[in-house]
Amino acid sequence: MAAFSTSFVLKINLLLGTVFIIFAIPQIFIPNIFQPVLLRRSAKWSNNNSDFVEQIRDLMGGRDTVLRYCAFAPAFKKIKQQLSVTERSHQKMNNSRIDVQLISWIWSIIALFVPVALGFFLMNTGKPVTISIILSIYLASSQVMQPLREAINDFASIKTTKMIRKTIEQTLASEIDQFDEKFEINTNTSPILKKIYSNDITFSFGNKIILKNAMITINQNDKILLAGASGIGKSTVFNLLMGSLKPSKGKIIYTTKDGETALDPNDFALIQQDPYIFNDTIRYNLGLGLRFSDQILESCLKEVNLDKELGSKPLDYVCKDGGNNLSGGQRARLEIARALVFDRQIILADEIDANLDPQNAVQIDNLLANIDKTVIMISHHINSRQAQDLGYKQWLLTDGKLKENISN
Repeated sequence: MAAFSTSFVLKINLLLGTVFIIFAIPQIFIPNIFQPVLLRRSAKWSNNNSDFVEQIRDLMGGRDTVLRYCAFAPAFKKIKQQLSVTERSHQKMNNSRIDVQLISWIWSIIALFVPVALGFFLMNTGKPVTISIILSIYLASSQVMQPLREAINDFASIKTTKMIRKTIEQTLASEIDQFDEKFEINTNTSPILKKIYSNDITFSFGNKIILKNAMITINQNDKILLAGASGIGKSTVFNLLMGSLKPSKGKIIYTTKDGETALDPNDFALIQQDPYIFNDTIRYNLGLGLRFSDQILESCLKEVNLDKELGSKPLDYVCKDGGNNLSGGQRARLEIARALVFDRQIILADEIDANLDPQNAVQIDNLLANIDKTVIMISHHINSRQAQDLGYKQWLLTDGKLKENISN
């Protein structure tokens, strides 16, 4: 069709037909001229959008950690900032496309006006040109250019969306409200707990009794190893201490030097065997976006012996793929350091050494035994003799009974 229309235009009037075609051709190449800019901005938007999706995924994966340390405000602020960056890059990409369309439109006006003006000029000078010839050439020339223009536009569209399509294909193949800008650091400010105790608590799930008339005594800076068969209810004891579960009978009492006090969840840090590591810097992973000084963060890193293992600027070290560029022992120590940053009085370590090799497990066990905090630990790595050597008191949970001071 394009070849036939071209022949027809040139046959009607060679001069006017040639001018029409010459002025129409630049419209085809305008998208190609601006294609590098469109590709750059399309790639930038695609990357920013991927970062935004990754941050959402990161927040969902680490929501328990964020909730435990009351750090949702900075987490959502971070996402809001990334959303703004993504929206700006999307707007720039669309503006570039509009600019190209505007330039193409302006040139199409020029491409129409100049040949038509030339045709009328030739007609007024007595040349064999009529209005019907001018109109016929104009209509026929549009049939020449339109198919080519559509092909070029389709090609440009495919190129600019290549990065987006690639991301979608990889994803398929691999299986807000307003927040206060001045959020506060939610460290523990409650009075120091001197003792936690209960003389008679019972807890059950349906007909299954986890604890029956149990006695609990925890003094400040105690180191306690909680033993028992898998599924016996050791993690339930942790949840009772933190107030996540309520005893079916009895009461757990928390005391300071001034007497009985209310339970404060900020007194506790729960550290599990697979701590969540955010895809961000060590600084962010320690403070979760809250405003802690580098001095505090570095001090806590030093306390868990991570200050020398992550380069000359450990706070700027970037954790990737959920902390896969850290060893299992480093991830565990980073989680302990986070609890120290937030100054939690009681660390509940739920099989934190379960997935570690013996050397790293011993390092974690020694670390927890020597920090200036109350520590209650569930571990299958430590036997009774090792617990005694580390200075741990030993509890045994069996058949609904919690036995303290077990040494065999």
